[in-house]
Amino acid sequence: HPAAGDDDVAARSDNEMQNVAGGAALSTKSGGTGIGLAVALNIVSGLDTDATVGANADVSATGSVDVSAHAQVTPKSETLPVVGTVGVTSFAAGAAGSSSGNAVGGSSSVNVFLVNTGASIGANAQVSAGDGIAVTADDTIEIFGAAGGLAASTGNAGVGIAIDVGVLTRHTVATVGAGADLQAGDDVSVTATSHDDITSIAGTFGLSTSGTGVAGSIAVQVVTTETRAELLDSSSTSVTAGGDVHVAATGTLCAFA
Repeated sequence: HPAAGDDDVAARSDNEMQNVAGGAALSTKSGGTGIGLAVALNIVSGLDTDATVGANADVSATGSVDVSAHAQVTPKSETLPVVGTVGVTSFAAGAAGSSSGNAVGGSSSVNVFLVNTGASIGANAQVSAGDGIAVTADDTIEIFGAAGGLAASTGNAGVGIAIDVGVLTRHTVATVGAGADLQAGDDVSVTATSHDDITSIAGTFGLSTSGTGVAGSIAVQVVTTETRAELLDSSSTSVTAGGDVHVAATGTLCAFA
């Protein structure tokens, strides 16, 4: 007998992250060296959010059947005087000063995210609903990474170095397996939606009043994304809908570096 009302299978993962590092050094000794270094590192490996109706399952409801997976990774926000609300995933800053020797200020900000979000109805499953059937996978990834380096020397070299690196691998997939039998009184939808918003900033300043001033900064982002919605075909796949059938995938990427 069909279940009275709706039948929902849902998975949700909401994550906020912030990592801040700073380093400073000052040398006042004649010929001394000041070195300030900082590293902020975030690694999120295997953030999997899955909602599944298994293969060969039999699901029946008088209302709707919804299979949904939602994942979100965003910077943790802080409210600062004058500046207002600021969301930062990782920030590193290194500063160094020397009165007569070398000064080196360097920092590195690194973010690595491996994210998988999936909603599926398995192969040969039988799903019937008095209203609609929806299989929905969606995720949002926001990364704000920044690194800064400042070095000043009145006697020798001042070197500032900053590196910001981001690696994002994300898969957002909504699937109905081969051989599935879907019967709905209203719409049948299979949708995958993703949104990636990445900001990467690296800035340095090197100063020497009587030697060499060097400033170098590098911002690198490596992004591999997949957004896929699929209704797998076979000789036994069947979809019957009282309304429309939608299979759609939409992915957006906004990047500033």
